[in-house]
Amino acid sequence: SILKHETIQHSYPFCWRSGEPLIYKIVPVWMIAVTKLKKEIIFHNKQINWIPKNIGTKRFENWLKDAKDWSVSRNRFWGTPIPIWECKCCTNQLCISSINELEKHAKYIIKDLHSHNIDHIKVKCNKCCNYMKRISEVFDCWFDSGSMPYAQHHYPFKNVEKFKNSFPAQFVAEGLDQTRGWFYTLLVLSTALFDKPPFENVIVNGLILSEDGSKMSKSKQNFPDVNKLLETYGADSIRAYLINSPVVKAEPLMFYEKGIQEIVRTAILPLYNAWSFFVQYANIDNWNSDKMLTDLLSYSQFPDLDRWILSKLNSLIKDVNIYMEKYFLYKVIPEILKFIDDLTNWYIRISRRRFWKNVNEQVSNIDKNCAYTTLYNVLITFAKILAPIFPFISEQIYQNLVVESSSFNKNVKNSIHFCKFPQIQNRYINKKLEYNMNLIKKIVHLGRALRKKYNIKLRQPLESITILTHDITVKESVCRYYQLIISELNIKKIKIATDYNKFFFFIFKANFRTLGKVMGSKMNEAAKIISKFGKKEFNHLKNNNKITILNKNITFNDVLITRKPKDNIYIESDCSLSVMLNTNITIKLIYEGIARELVSIFQKIRKLKGFYIDDRVNIILKCNSEKIIYAIKNFKSYIKEEVLIVNLKIDSYLDHLDSVKYTINNQEIKVKMDKF
Repeated sequence: SILKHETIQHSYPFCWRSGEPLIYKIVPVWMIAVTKLKKEIIFHNKQINWIPKNIGTKRFENWLKDAKDWSVSRNRFWGTPIPIWECKCCTNQLCISSINELEKHAKYIIKDLHSHNIDHIKVKCNKCCNYMKRISEVFDCWFDSGSMPYAQHHYPFKNVEKFKNSFPAQFVAEGLDQTRGWFYTLLVLSTALFDKPPFENVIVNGLILSEDGSKMSKSKQNFPDVNKLLETYGADSIRAYLINSPVVKAEPLMFYEKGIQEIVRTAILPLYNAWSFFVQYANIDNWNSDKMLTDLLSYSQFPDLDRWILSKLNSLIKDVNIYMEKYFLYKVIPEILKFIDDLTNWYIRISRRRFWKNVNEQVSNIDKNCAYTTLYNVLITFAKILAPIFPFISEQIYQNLVVESSSFNKNVKNSIHFCKFPQIQNRYINKKLEYNMNLIKKIVHLGRALRKKYNIKLRQPLESITILTHDITVKESVCRYYQLIISELNIKKIKIATDYNKFFFFIFKANFRTLGKVMGSKMNEAAKIISKFGKKEFNHLKNNNKITILNKNITFNDVLITRKPKDNIYIESDCSLSVMLNTNITIKLIYEGIARELVSIFQKIRKLKGFYIDDRVNIILKCNSEKIIYAIKNFKSYIKEEVLIVNLKIDSYLDHLDSVKYTINNQEIKVKMDKF
């Protein structure tokens, strides 16, 4: 009788090329006795700097601890022949150590070491005088790969000193799967031959997967066209995307085209625009590097904004050098992106007017030259930092700003990739200035966040903001950069306050984590008492004093305090400061807001018509709104100066084919613009 009947399903091996099923059978093999070297191999692995570290200390080390003897022979036609000749009579074996030794036995010059060219060579047995033939096996291809450091120099037959000077390698880089492949075989052979690790540093990358998380495959065609990506986004953006991804931390990456688009948006285009901005204005003013203020040792006389960006640049150089030396590539791109944001969205945006100033005025001429000198130096130095990451756009910047403008300077390198990597210049670093400017950026960020939150356009001027803080550094920074904050937030004045109680309700709750053990069964009663705390108790606790409730002392850490803005108060907070926005808009502010809207519209028309930034224009405007007309009359000088208008006229009968329609505050206007 049948006691049990079942079907067992199991995976079956198939040839990865042909898809045909495979049959496994036991064959004799040649082995390297890795188990005898295990202790030394593990020791050498500890000398290697693994990136990420846990791959070496956990994954790879665990593999080494469990390592078995390595089967290095394969029964194939192609491959490196194992150079062992064996006697069929007495089984004596001889390992041929070089081509020269084999040629002595063959009696002729050997040019090809593949099996079919040497298998016929017979070697006389030194024991029984019969002839020996080469064994049929070839080396495992991983033996070839592991021999790379020596084979590439044909060591020990040639380049002995060259090999010694380059071994062990400073670093290697390969995929996570090579912890059981190349990394392993390199270490085994290096330990066996030289008793040292084969490399000092290793960057382990993860695998790049398709968007759905599956492995990319030529048969599935589940990957984007690389040539199309290169044509669309360029090699620089793809490089940066991969360097900034989990791949360089040995983690898998699901490849998204949107990730490359984001790099283009946040890095490539802003950098290109910064370069283009400099070139445009330098051409207008005929500025070149000969006019540069070369004595940057006196840079302390430069405006704060210039000294700040030079400080940020050298802080970046310091950080990038540290990260590069430690092979932390994944930490480099975020710092690069931060600096591009600082350069484009802060330094250049705020400095724009400095490049517009009239060069006939001596003071503004000096300030303009400071701006040109600073931006020129920053662009070139930053390009050198970017060279390993963005090799093509950095080369374009260098060729344009340095090589093309320095044709008679023999000391100029022909390529940015021949230049030395920038080194930190400590005299430019001013951490206090960086900190103070960061506070100003934070205030501006909070103010703009409030405008966005309550749907108030940045072009609409407001009366004031109030900055709430107890930090003396914040107060000093606000006073020093008062005009900068006013300009960035489009406000008329700044107030500083310290009494939070005027603007916030304070909600007090007991910290159960610290008070639970102290109060015990009375915890709920204590919590009710604490919830009724007010300004008096807050000030008492804030000054490190204690309050007694239910015969127990409590401190500031025993109370959780949250703040809630009072009604009709528009406020945003960040750590040691809060910003409150005065949203009361007077009729005068409304007119000024309209004037700014007009400037924005006129600038768009200039761009659409392709006018150069220094072209003067004439404008005729048709408008039936009294508010808009009044705004133009009251802010005419401002509008003309901003847009480089020579003649600005209002014509209620304008009806021209070249006129363009726009809307301001639900009022339609028509604009005709011509070059002066």
